[in-house]
Amino acid sequence: MSVHRAVILLVHPDPWKANEIKGEFDAWCEGDLDVLTVPSAHLAWKTISMQATDVDDWLAIVVACDQLEDGNGVDFLRKMHEEHQGTALALLTNKKREQYDSILELSPSSSHFRDALERLFLGWRPPVSQVVVSGPRESVKSDQLGQFLWLNKVSSKWIDSDDPIKVSVTATKAEIEDPSWAQLYRALKIVPELSHDPFTHDYDLVIAGSGPAGLQAAIHAGVNVGLSVLVVERKVPGGNAATSINSIDNLLGFPYGVAGRSLPKLAFRQIFNRRLDVDFLLSSNATSVHKARNGRYSVAVMDDAGEHRISAGMVLVTCGLEPKSLKLSVPELPDRGVYYSALPCDQYRERRKQVVIVGGGDSAGRAALLFSRGQASVCLVANEGLDEMSGALRKEVEGDERVARLPSHEVVEIVGDEQVKGVKIRKVDEGRKGITSREVSSVYVLIGGRPDTDWLDSGDVGIDRSRGYIRTGAQLHPRKGRLSFETNQPGIFAAGDVRKDSNRGVAQAVGEGGGAIAAIQEYVRLHPEILIDEESAARTESDIMNLTDESNGE
Repeated sequence: MSVHRAVILLVHPDPWKANEIKGEFDAWCEGDLDVLTVPSAHLAWKTISMQATDVDDWLAIVVACDQLEDGNGVDFLRKMHEEHQGTALALLTNKKREQYDSILELSPSSSHFRDALERLFLGWRPPVSQVVVSGPRESVKSDQLGQFLWLNKVSSKWIDSDDPIKVSVTATKAEIEDPSWAQLYRALKIVPELSHDPFTHDYDLVIAGSGPAGLQAAIHAGVNVGLSVLVVERKVPGGNAATSINSIDNLLGFPYGVAGRSLPKLAFRQIFNRRLDVDFLLSSNATSVHKARNGRYSVAVMDDAGEHRISAGMVLVTCGLEPKSLKLSVPELPDRGVYYSALPCDQYRERRKQVVIVGGGDSAGRAALLFSRGQASVCLVANEGLDEMSGALRKEVEGDERVARLPSHEVVEIVGDEQVKGVKIRKVDEGRKGITSREVSSVYVLIGGRPDTDWLDSGDVGIDRSRGYIRTGAQLHPRKGRLSFETNQPGIFAAGDVRKDSNRGVAQAVGEGGGAIAAIQEYVRLHPEILIDEESAARTESDIMNLTDESNGE
């Protein structure tokens, strides 16, 4: 075991059941934490005592069965709390027991292991955290920072104050005031270091968007083709998948499913381990694409410092979907009580509060259960009912006393100036007569998305689209030499949810990312002149092929 990483200690006398639970825990940890199993309290204490470093720095969670080989699980956890008060504790039991403030009760056959581990990890209080945050707990910036820390499983200590937010990164001893996500990704070394200056380097391929399609394309381009790649992302690496409340259960190689937030971290790790020529430009927004010399393109991007131009041999658009907003006469209050995703870390903000969720799909249903478990009162407003929700999830939502359901209703107004105070709701077919008011602290709008392609109108490259979705390949008027995933502009490709008639879903987007690179590889073969990065493996291979052809011609 490496004590450089946090540890979950599972104490269970049944080796078969312990191994099964460990598999579930490992799936949640995904390499960020180690999971140890022991059969008894005696061996648990012995395991802890064998480590030379301060236990409280690495022992994040202890989960114990209610009956151990050498005693009672509750007594063991109580003693653990006395010795290590910062460690989060859970008891595996089917029995109804009195509630203990320091111990979370969890059913051994629970389908909510992932949710429980989220709560326990957020409850861990190590003496030396990865970051120390000072600033107000209740603010837009605090919410955004809390989301970042949760998405990346970063342990933190928060010092409440009225001063502007400052973040101290323990590992690098850096202090950053009002940090951007890009600064934190670099300071915590989550994202690989830039190999080139993105504003002066001549990349072979620029990918707009780092969702599942973009990440798969970046890895495929580096491993299979040897292209130099820059991935531009304005929001969260991983795209909507990273902030989805739904587990991804249909990806090959993840027998217990995988959380969307883990995909970018796993991709970063793969890029770093393989030493691929892939750079990431975060907190940057692609704003337009322009034609350049020799069949290349110039991609304009905007960040806090202003607008920059990036040189690209080819462009792959994988920017996915933008969350849909409500069509209201009064503007919404994003990040001031109106949110477009629901994450487990939001449960604590909404504890014992009044919450409205707009939507009738799986994301809305899971969000309703999430907040209900956090003792919030939830109102689920579904314009078209709950028919889009999976059967088992719908049954669970309908059986939850804390979740009020309003099918065939819609939110017509959000009340509040600086912060959400309430909503006005009406039945769809009753007009203004049926409007009722409800006091709430937050509104979660989970009604799907629209393609994030408006920025493509700003340059001198016209991309053929249908209702915002990009047409590619056979969807366009026939042109000799047009490739799969290629748009109406040579050398500009699209993949994932942004593409017309694409099958929505993470596994499908991953497949399209790989498929787009296969088409790009063929494009490179036909147009080797677009490769001008002399450090690129693809350029070197192209030069060798040209020399071979010339010598054969002689």
